[in-house]
Amino acid sequence: MEIVQMHFKRKILLLPLFIGLPLLAQEEMTLQQGRGSYNGCQDAHILANKPDWNTGAEEGLEATGNGGEADAKHVLLRFDLSSLPAESRIDSAWIELYLVLRRTPQIAAKTLAVYRLNRPWNEGSGEDIGGYDGRLAAGGEVCWSHAALPDSPWSVPGANGVPDDHAALPESELSIDPVEPAGRWFAWRVTGMTQFWVAQPDSNFGLLLREPAVSPGSGILNFASSRFAADSLRPRLRLSLASQSPQTTALTMTAEAASGAITVHWPCRGDADGDAAAEIALARAGDAQWGARQRMNKSGSGYDYTFTGLAFGRYHLRGWISDPDGIQGEAVQTLLNIELSPKSSRAGELYTALRSDNSLQVELTFSDDGNADNSALLEHKPASSLSWQQDGPMSRSPGRFSRLLTGLSGGQSWDLRVTLRDPDGVSGDSIFSAQLYIPPDTGPVRLLGSGRRSFEIQSGDFTALYDSARTGSALWLTSSRSRQYVVRNTIANGLPFAVLDPALIDSIAIAADGECGCIQASLYGHWGSVHQQVIITAFTGHPGLFRWQCLLSGAEAITIQNGAAECSFYDRERGYSVSSNVLSWVQQAPFAAGLTSGHDPLALQGSLLYFQNFTALNDYFALQRAAPQECVRLTSTGFGFERPGGNRPLRSEPTVITDAWLYLTSGVPATESARAERFISSLAAIYARIDKPAPEESDWKEIAGRMLADLDDERCLSTVNGQRFLRSYVGVPRLDNAEAITQLDVLVALRRYEQVHGEVSTLDDHLAENLWQFYNLRLNTMVNDAPNAGVYEGDSWYALHIHLGLARLARMGDGSARTLLFLSLPKLMRFARAVNYDFPVFFRYTDDSAISGHEYDVTGGYAYLMLDAWQLSGDESYLQEAKLAAEHVAGHGFDYIYEAHITAATCAAMARLFQITGESRWLELSYMPFANLMAISWLWECDYGYAAEYRTFFGLSPMTGAGVITPMEQHQSWSYLREYRQLAAASLPAGLLQLLDGFIALTPAVMKYTLPPWLPAAALVTGPTIYDSWNVPAFHIPLEDLREGWQKSGSLGQQIYGAGAPLVFAAELTTGIEAFDAEPQLPQMMLLENHPNPFNAATRISWRLPEGGRGEKAGYTLTIYDILGRKVRALPVNQSPGRGDALWDGRDDAAAAVSGGVYLIVLEGGSQRLVHKVLLLR
Repeated sequence: MEIVQMHFKRKILLLPLFIGLPLLAQEEMTLQQGRGSYNGCQDAHILANKPDWNTGAEEGLEATGNGGEADAKHVLLRFDLSSLPAESRIDSAWIELYLVLRRTPQIAAKTLAVYRLNRPWNEGSGEDIGGYDGRLAAGGEVCWSHAALPDSPWSVPGANGVPDDHAALPESELSIDPVEPAGRWFAWRVTGMTQFWVAQPDSNFGLLLREPAVSPGSGILNFASSRFAADSLRPRLRLSLASQSPQTTALTMTAEAASGAITVHWPCRGDADGDAAAEIALARAGDAQWGARQRMNKSGSGYDYTFTGLAFGRYHLRGWISDPDGIQGEAVQTLLNIELSPKSSRAGELYTALRSDNSLQVELTFSDDGNADNSALLEHKPASSLSWQQDGPMSRSPGRFSRLLTGLSGGQSWDLRVTLRDPDGVSGDSIFSAQLYIPPDTGPVRLLGSGRRSFEIQSGDFTALYDSARTGSALWLTSSRSRQYVVRNTIANGLPFAVLDPALIDSIAIAADGECGCIQASLYGHWGSVHQQVIITAFTGHPGLFRWQCLLSGAEAITIQNGAAECSFYDRERGYSVSSNVLSWVQQAPFAAGLTSGHDPLALQGSLLYFQNFTALNDYFALQRAAPQECVRLTSTGFGFERPGGNRPLRSEPTVITDAWLYLTSGVPATESARAERFISSLAAIYARIDKPAPEESDWKEIAGRMLADLDDERCLSTVNGQRFLRSYVGVPRLDNAEAITQLDVLVALRRYEQVHGEVSTLDDHLAENLWQFYNLRLNTMVNDAPNAGVYEGDSWYALHIHLGLARLARMGDGSARTLLFLSLPKLMRFARAVNYDFPVFFRYTDDSAISGHEYDVTGGYAYLMLDAWQLSGDESYLQEAKLAAEHVAGHGFDYIYEAHITAATCAAMARLFQITGESRWLELSYMPFANLMAISWLWECDYGYAAEYRTFFGLSPMTGAGVITPMEQHQSWSYLREYRQLAAASLPAGLLQLLDGFIALTPAVMKYTLPPWLPAAALVTGPTIYDSWNVPAFHIPLEDLREGWQKSGSLGQQIYGAGAPLVFAAELTTGIEAFDAEPQLPQMMLLENHPNPFNAATRISWRLPEGGRGEKAGYTLTIYDILGRKVRALPVNQSPGRGDALWDGRDDAAAAVSGGVYLIVLEGGSQRLVHKVLLLR
């Protein structure tokens, strides 16, 4: 038998005592298809809803369905072990699978278990390119009904027969929670079955991975299969092989103490000839010598011994191991200070936590109780009463008792009494009493108490506590769900003093401001000549929302250092900082909003959104010459503002050094969309309360005219194949090539401009004529380069972007662009299916294969393109393709974004699908892409350095790590998000709509300052840029990079492929942009997209009517007008609420065919009048 190479690690332990003896090798070996010449893995998934389909060649393995037995999915997996070294002995084995994505949102935890299969099956080669479910099974292939079709059916379909199909009990189980991200490994222990297969090779039929009980919730988990493109992510079997050496390998000795006994376990390996032995001795702490050695009992995994009848106290252990063949590792090992708890109990502290509904969480901590037989009884009564009411035993968990008291009325004091009982006795107090005042139930946000040196504010499930005697120099943020662990907030670090040091606090003032709807605690103090004011605020309208500010005055004599994050996870019982198993969702992008968000299961037991208001810190940044690049973080130890310092003094006047906002919410969202919605609603609540600039009016028509004149300059033009094109950058020295994205950005915007303002330039005609130069005849698709004879590779978003531009032109009636689009689409669609809608950064045109990276948002942009193709052609296959792509949008969290405008296109695409189908799940899929956009938005006004002369609030970085504001990505995002609002405003969450309106309103003002004439001359890099070009300050062509205030803008050059911005704003803002309200609209009627458009024979017009439409006397009307406003045709409208449609066949009311041209579709009803344009081709 040939032994193939497999990748493994050797752990070799060298001890000087045994030089000359053979070295012992402990091997960890991994079997993985395509790695180290291993090719022995077979896998497939079987589907209950397609019982005769085979998936043996699919790239994914699906182990769960969308809920219920009817959609169950099971994974079959087998590793050939014949290539293992002879006489291998398995110490441990693990199956590891890589979760690629959740194909549908997972709403609850799903448990997957592994069972040993008891009959052979055949993998097969079923594959559905671009899909997941394979194809009809061929003869001999596995499927839901058969282990091998048609001769070998499963005992019970789905390999569910016990024991004929699989073993009755699983070897291991694993629960996968919805919050756990895709893109990570999950492992199941399979030691027992692997040992069985090695001992009986003919019994190796592999394993079955399935839910022990099929859950009712959705969530298709898609793992990488043995056919997955990246071989490093394919299933792997990780083995630890025991050595057959006669020597003994001594591992680390351990001990457990409980109930008067100490049990010692000393794991060992080797000793193939069984002649080793081990001894153990015990000594009480303080004894002068060890007790008698006791011979340890030998087992398969090492040696064990239990000392019994011990009194409580601290003990030491020492073990000796001997083997005539030699020892690897430490032959003598010692364990010190093993604590044996007494049987009696030692009482700890009594804690109470008042919840927003006036329920009270009561906890008593304890220690010792070695035999776990203690109990605690809770009683309570009104303080004015003499009679105690017994509440019964409290719930016991390690180290604490707890109970929730309900029904306590507010506005009075209550007495509590807890009695700790233990048959073995109680050390210390056994009865604990407390009295507390429960304030009137004024709502979930209220002042629980205050004093000269303390205050406590409740906000929903969380409280903010400052108490000079308990919290020291910090504010404690606590959850009603966790009393031991808190968030310790020092407000500001990096100063020569602690701003909350009780010794420095002079006074505390409490105010309840009805106008702002808040409760505010102001702490005033001083450190020498420096005065500090700390303001803590909770908002009555938003339970869980806190704000803290710190102002320093008289600080001209101190220098400011960098400050660490102010919030840490803290064990208040033990008095030290701890780590939490934090799930970080998003961190601050360079110079973007100072936010971070995630889930803390320890102290907060909920999710958090932290936001640092950089706008309020402009004076601080100016004094320190510092900038907020990446200074807001969430880690396992805490979160907050890592304040950049400049080692410079402040000033005598008050200076804000922190303005932090924290929105806390209990629990963890069940789905990715819910997580996004929580993030958005939290951010919107903060956004509504921070200072924002007002929208700025500009004459965009005049600016656009100047920009068009500037584009005629030779520095903007190049020549390819004798034709004139726009360069990508002004003055870039590359004169013999052109990029399609540049031509299309200007062309699409100019066509839109001329729809509104009439013909102003022949540039659009010239650019349109030259688009054919970008069609590669060899590849049969549009590419970005001209000339393009040597093009073999591409970037996914570029490829998509070109087609989106063509589709937009076609929708405006450009027949040539339409022809190019439908000539090029088949190649793009083949590529999309080849990568299973997981678009890479770079790919090969020649075979549609991925080269590197991921651009997840291209999936959503591709769905938008398919909807365009459907609208233009009426071919339902494009609509189905859009839905297939949209199924891949979820599962990437805050990693979804690659290019901002493509992410924005996703939002619009999901809104279009929502309108077409009426299914809300599509709209919900837009929430996470929108949240991604907000995370890279500049939600602050930079007002230091050069930026004092321009606007940055709601600027948009083009990518997560870019750190600049760019015109092309932002103006195109603006257009897509306006469409998103138009299609779905009535159905969007209020917080999302508020942020969306802010972005739409404030974007034009930021974009104006990407134009050099509006920037101060000192803020502009003239050249050379990184592309060896030179900027022209007089040109109204935007800079690619608008930067924060300490950096000059324009080092990337003047971006001609962002020059569509002035044209778009001139067109859209001239026709009027809605004055969007902050509050969400009530449901209104919608005029949905008609298809096809343009059309020749007929077009179907769709609408959606609100509930209020039923029975209205005036009713709704649908009318076709020509471009001059003359009535052409009245179409019938079903007055029922919901979706409806009508067909227009291109005829007037007299049934006469009308001439080709642009017509207006007008839907009217109530106070609304909606208009769409349609192009009739004759």
